Amino acid sequence: MKIFNKIFFFAALLFSAILTSAQITVTSTDFASANDTVRTSLSANVQGFDFATTGTNHVWNYQSLVFDSQRLDTFFTIKQVPPVFLLTFFSVANLATKAGVQQFLPGVEITNVWQFVNKGLTNYRDWGYGLIVADIPLPLRFTTPDLLYNFPLNYNQTYSSNAFLEYPLPGVGHISIARNRQNHVDGWGSLTTPYGTFQTLRVKSKVIEKDSIYIDSIGQGISINRSFIEYKWLAKNQKIPLLVATVDSILGTFVVYKDSLRSQTVGIPGNYVSGQSVYPQPFNESFYYHFCAKPDKAVKICLYNAEGRMIY
Repeated sequence: MKIFNKIFFFAALLFSAILTSAQITVTSTDFASANDTVRTSLSANVQGFDFATTGTNHVWNYQSLVFDSQRLDTFFTIKQVPPVFLLTFFSVANLATKAGVQQFLPGVEITNVWQFVNKGLTNYRDWGYGLIVADIPLPLRFTTPDLLYNFPLNYNQTYSSNAFLEYPLPGVGHISIARNRQNHVDGWGSLTTPYGTFQTLRVKSKVIEKDSIYIDSIGQGISINRSFIEYKWLAKNQKIPLLVATVDSILGTFVVYKDSLRSQTVGIPGNYVSGQSVYPQPFNESFYYHFCAKPDKAVKICLYNAEGRMIY
């Protein structure tokens, strides 16, 4: 009986290890639905991190990522978005969320961006954007959507899409976006970030995009040609990619990853300073921050508001 128990025990350990390192399959149910909220951290200080390496049963360790800012994302039904965008997207999209302005039309000042997607049983498609530019709403809908995911997602799967939109600017000209996306599920394995360790699928997307604004009065257009790679790590029941690393020819490299609420009083690594204090607490119009810096180290101080947006 003792020998049987030992065999059963080691067999159970072996089976558990196999399950822990097994390749997962990602489906539509693993993504967010309406009224879900997720917190993300953004970091542009990613020098020294290798995002390109991949493989089967691979180990990706990005535990030492340090965030620059955080935000809380909410997923909305189409009926919950500003009414000015409802008519354009009601027939094609079933979810909307706020998008990062740094990802859209570099060089154009935009204060608010909504992203409209359709999450279905067989795919996840980006149908376009609702922009607020100088208090003017611009509903930008693709005539053919950008295919982000085909379900079920499994290792070595490939798929692609060509998305295009053109929107008239009365009295000015028109704006257009032409995007080609080539997707490849090029790896699976264990991902570690400051949020934790998970079994993941890795999707690599090569994107070539041309963003244009044509001005009627001068008969010329301004074009921005972009090429970027998105590395996305997906896991079961996580609502969004656990980590997205974007390597952009214009914007450089930045990372967005799912995270917990972090302390945002001071943006200084502890090994750079000591004796930190902030007073008075709470404060109204002004406060004092005291620290002792090591003499050979640069110091960066960041001030965040309650929504996690860096304001200074």
